[in-house]
Amino acid sequence: MPNIPLNVLGLSVPNMTFQNGNKIVTRPITDHPPIIQNTHWGAIGTINILNPGSPIAPPAQIDGVKALPANGQVQMELMAEYIFKMFQQGVGLLALQEVPEPQSANFRFLSDKLKSLAGTSNLIDVDTLTSQWLKTGTHSFGTSILCNPKQFRISSNASPGLNNRAAVCEVTTANGQVIPVANIHGDFTKQPDTANYVAGFDGFCLGDLNITHSAFAPAQDADILQSIERPTLQVEGNTCVTNTVDFIQDKYSKQFNSAFVPDVGRIAQLQNTEEGVFQPVVIKISSFTAVPLLKNFATYLARVQPELINSGRIIDVDLKTQSPYNIAHITIKNEVVYQAYKRFMADQFSVEKTKIQQQFITQLNVLDNKISAYAKKSSASYKKGQELHQTLYTAQETFFSSLTPDASFERIQENIANFRKVCEQNVRDADRIMGHGWLYRIGEVLLKAVAGLYAGIGMVLGIIGGQGLANPQHRQAYRDSFLTLNQSTGSKALQEFKQTILGEDEDEPGLLDEDKLTPKNM
Repeated sequence: MPNIPLNVLGLSVPNMTFQNGNKIVTRPITDHPPIIQNTHWGAIGTINILNPGSPIAPPAQIDGVKALPANGQVQMELMAEYIFKMFQQGVGLLALQEVPEPQSANFRFLSDKLKSLAGTSNLIDVDTLTSQWLKTGTHSFGTSILCNPKQFRISSNASPGLNNRAAVCEVTTANGQVIPVANIHGDFTKQPDTANYVAGFDGFCLGDLNITHSAFAPAQDADILQSIERPTLQVEGNTCVTNTVDFIQDKYSKQFNSAFVPDVGRIAQLQNTEEGVFQPVVIKISSFTAVPLLKNFATYLARVQPELINSGRIIDVDLKTQSPYNIAHITIKNEVVYQAYKRFMADQFSVEKTKIQQQFITQLNVLDNKISAYAKKSSASYKKGQELHQTLYTAQETFFSSLTPDASFERIQENIANFRKVCEQNVRDADRIMGHGWLYRIGEVLLKAVAGLYAGIGMVLGIIGGQGLANPQHRQAYRDSFLTLNQSTGSKALQEFKQTILGEDEDEPGLLDEDKLTPKNM
């Protein structure tokens, strides 16, 4: 296994002493020792920190002690010290499971102690403990993630996957590589689902899989670096082994550097980050998209930077297809080509954005024509209709001006919420003119087109650092996070309106017969 033995690092699980009934007992602060594995970009790790009061794994329930105290101050503060020690030794990313909910006292014990230990060292971005927390299934606890920002930083917030048993985010390494990360706390009753999810996930996959150890099949591909461990502890002189799987999987290091071999004797420092040296960029997209993309890029370069074309091919660009996942790896080894690629994709984004905007403006023109045809220019109805048209036109101008290739997820989220709010505020007036559901329909068509626009960047421009959305799980996570966006009261009202008026899908028209739409007299 490529993970580093904890005794080599001096990172054995600490113990705590507490009252259990009429006895004083000593127990490890978690029933899952961490796993630490080197990657090409630094060391990553995972640990189930054991939610205070939750049952200990049965093999570790020695002498009637079935749980640690529900008041977890001692446990959580010791855990914070243990985590900080891992980062002091060089861990750059740590996935956590069974993290208490952020509103709880136990969470504050952990967070406050970490902040106190980290101080101004910038060794751990403690804020992500809260911002990346996601509830695990029906449990009160959840998953979260911590990073040393000098090695890894969160570049795409966690979204749920695997039926709320995985938190999927993206991290950016110190040299700009973007890598998907799945933090998993599997459902023991749905082990095949977890195994399939892990096999299909392309990136770093870490966590407590809750899969029976004997039933888990390791990957046969030598380019997939897996650490598979059964949680093993010493409790009162007894060796306690749990028949489950703690796990790290790295599918990225050997894609980037085929000669990479993880050091199992120490935590390696961040590799290949010499200042001023361009690091090759791996772009991961569908193999069906890769060739047309490169052809279009070559045509673009032939027009604007022909010196980057040699014998009809783009210089310093390699294309490799990995089976059986139908994923292509485009490796750009030249910084000038890389910068040209970003400009090319930004141009493509602008063209597609203009098309979407024009389609919406066309619908607004229909509205304007209806107002002119069915209301006298001197009437109050005409003035109100013109106000509605201007409001929607201004809203779309503001919305589209905010759509840029480098817009953050939070900025996109805010702008979509604002646009939906305008729709919600004006839906009744629009219905009176254009018929029930008109504004909702054109608004949601626009937003879904914008989602597709950014999904396209997720496959191309957004993966200049390498994250990719070619994998189905990545695409679904992106759609789930993009289209729900922590809906506001207004957007939820629109969703309910859609279900009543438009039906649940295209085959169920609901109350609206689009062929019979007629403008209303005002």
